[in-house]
Amino acid sequence: MAIRNKTELLTKFATPIWITRLVNVSTLNKKLLKFFYEQKKLDPEGIKRSSIFGWHSKDYQEKEIKKNEPYRKFFNKIRPCIQQISDDMGWNKKNFGYEVTSTWGIINPPFASNASHIHSNNLISAAYYVKWPKNGGRFVAQDPRNDALYYRGRYSKITPLNEQQVAIQPETGLIAMFPSFLRHWVEPNMSNEDRVIISFNINYYVKGRREVRD
Repeated sequence: MAIRNKTELLTKFATPIWITRLVNVSTLNKKLLKFFYEQKKLDPEGIKRSSIFGWHSKDYQEKEIKKNEPYRKFFNKIRPCIQQISDDMGWNKKNFGYEVTSTWGIINPPFASNASHIHSNNLISAAYYVKWPKNGGRFVAQDPRNDALYYRGRYSKITPLNEQQVAIQPETGLIAMFPSFLRHWVEPNMSNEDRVIISFNINYYVKGRREVRD
């Protein structure tokens, strides 16, 4: 009887993307929308980053988040999501603390999009869809292994082992969290309504050596 070789498939160097659909957020989303449209009235130009034809708010810091009820409730709501990432990634919580270092809102009207970019000098980044209209544009992520993009085989079908782009179909109430090094962009909003998101970054600090913030 012939002895068959046994092959073990090792799926190492994976790039995780965590997708969560938050429940019971309709009231919260209405308050967040009100906040961002008020901010846009105060600062119509916003700041220029990855948004193309869209409005990008300033960065909101910890003090401002604590003062704003819907923003504060949002981060309380997603605390279990961040805990899940901490557990999956095996973060060292004994010697290091992990916090939201910056957060902002984006309002993309019809035809607006976000150019390809990363969130440098951070651990985890996220996009939460406060409002996503039908045909509002997908979130697209690119394989972060640059060397793998130079040459590719001839495939009969796309599988998790050969795909080089991943497109996520958003919906209102969905949050996507991913490593900050992951290059990503957002397709044009082809609806007749605004697409509104909250984005933020998470980073670490050394416990006992944290800088005092104003």
